[in-house]
Formats: sequence, C-alpha cells, structure tokens
Amino acid sequence: MGFRITADETGTGSTVLRVEGYLVGDEAAHLLREQIARAAARGEVIVDLHDVAWYGEACLAILREPVEGVWLEGGGTLLASFLDQRRTLPPTH
Repeated sequence: MGFRITADETGTGSTVLRVEGYLVGDEAAHLLREQIARAAARGEVIVDLHDVAWYGEACLAILREPVEGVWLEGGGTLLASFLDQRRTLPPTH
C-alpha cells in the first residue's frame, strides 16, 4: 500500500499536486502536509485526489482544513463520506 505525490506547475502560476494510492500513516501525512505547504508558499494549489484509493485519519485531518489558496479536486464520495464522518465525531481532547 503506497502513495505518490507529484507536483506540476501550470501556466497560470498555480501548482497541481496529483495524489495517488493509499494516503495512510504518518509518513503519508507528513509528506502531504509538506508538499501542500511548499506549493502554497509559491501560490495557489490544487490537490488532485482523483486517484486516491484510501485515506488515513492523519491525512483526512490535513485535507479537512486546507490552508488559504488550497483547493481539493476529486476524491469523490469516498472522501466526502470520510470528511462528513469526521465532522460529526466529538473532539478527542
């Protein structure tokens, strides 16, 4: 179960982060956060989640609260369902 994140610059100055595979575990969350922050420092970011097969809790937390200038694309009903479930869960602290 692996994942891959690739960055492509667009002609409009924004960055598209294409995410593939299984976004689970601390390593995936760390790299996802790092890649989003790095791209956001240069301008607008689109996180393309069309090819993500599964999401872990840490990655969902990152995707649930994107920073300004970051948009999510794709993800479909699986991501929407996970994010809805997280919104209805009571805080853990």
